[in-house]
Amino acid sequence: MPGDEPAPPGEQVAPSAGRRDRSAWIDPTAVLSPGCVVEDGAWVGADVSLHPHVVVGAGAHVGAGTVLSAGVCVAPGVVLGERCLVHPGVVLGFRYRPEGLPGPLAPADPHRLVVEDDVEIGPNTVVESGQRATTRIGRGAVLGGQVFLGHDCEIGAGAHLVSMVGLAGGVTVGEQALLCGQVGVTGNARIGDRAVVFAHSGVIGNVPDDGRYLGFPARPRQSWLRAQALPRLVERLERRIVTLERAIRTSESADFHTRNDSSP
Repeated sequence: MPGDEPAPPGEQVAPSAGRRDRSAWIDPTAVLSPGCVVEDGAWVGADVSLHPHVVVGAGAHVGAGTVLSAGVCVAPGVVLGERCLVHPGVVLGFRYRPEGLPGPLAPADPHRLVVEDDVEIGPNTVVESGQRATTRIGRGAVLGGQVFLGHDCEIGAGAHLVSMVGLAGGVTVGEQALLCGQVGVTGNARIGDRAVVFAHSGVIGNVPDDGRYLGFPARPRQSWLRAQALPRLVERLERRIVTLERAIRTSESADFHTRNDSSP
């Protein structure tokens, strides 16, 4: 995994704009735009492109061929793989201040957030660093815009999280899974491999491999569709009952008049 090897000596710097701390290592082929900051101990690989006002925190690793768009913040200790595309305004390695502890945050533990190769992350997405384990985004995964990943989440290879998906801490999303727009997932739930959760759903439990879930709380798609059809079925039954009652009253009235007419 990129970042496991020690960084080369820090003499090399890219012939471009931006601030580079002395112990940062930047490949000569990397391009830094104006306003970039690369902090102590950071490692920036070959053919990396850092757009304006990108911040690469201390000890972070940015793999070869990765593009960080304007305003991206890579927190200390974060590992980004090769050929990743990170759109503007993304924050990788966000952490809350522990309750009751004043002052600045302590440096994050190394590798508490790992983004593997060929990942694309949409604009204004926020990914929280791990607390008890590593937050990990698997190879080839795609995160849409304004996605939030809580601490200790694990996103499987090739998974796709559409815009405005929100995952609480400890969620596992399987390989090739699809979470459609504005899906919310409760903490420590597991979304299985190749599962699909449809838009606006709220997941409060596990979703099995190849599952198709929908609604709030999310349940199997066919079950949800039957539940949606039930009110219409009740309306039809109500109309039939009214019609039958009307027919019964008409029949009873006719019988009453027939008996009266036949009385001596």
